[in-house]
Amino acid sequence: MNFLVFLITNYTFCSCAELPPLSYNDVLTADVIFIGEVIGKRSAIFGEDWKISFKVKEGLKGVSLGKTVHIYTPKYGLMCGLDISKRELWYVFPRKNRWKFIDSICSRSGKISESSYKSQRIRTEIEFIKTNFPQNSK
Repeated sequence: MNFLVFLITNYTFCSCAELPPLSYNDVLTADVIFIGEVIGKRSAIFGEDWKISFKVKEGLKGVSLGKTVHIYTPKYGLMCGLDISKRELWYVFPRKNRWKFIDSICSRSGKISESSYKSQRIRTEIEFIKTNFPQNSK
């Protein structure tokens, strides 16, 4: 007698909706927006998130040059975590969740690089913020 056994595993994959164009309200309701260099990455206290430390290179809202800002992102891409490494330059647009800033690949945040669609969107958003909210840029 032969038995055929199937093992079904339920995986949840990260899926993000396309972001609408950046609006005035998006900027007004954001706590912080900045361009920063990744200076640290370590496991958060409970181990399911990375704690990412940024040195602010340009504050666009809510934070000034030279400050250190910490964000939390899931460790795994399946959970929409950011794929991030030390010394990278990032545009960071996190949201506040109680006492901490959280971020994911579904947000406006992204690595600043020379090419890619997301990089073009990021440059457009940075220019929008600097033009329309010059008092916030530091």
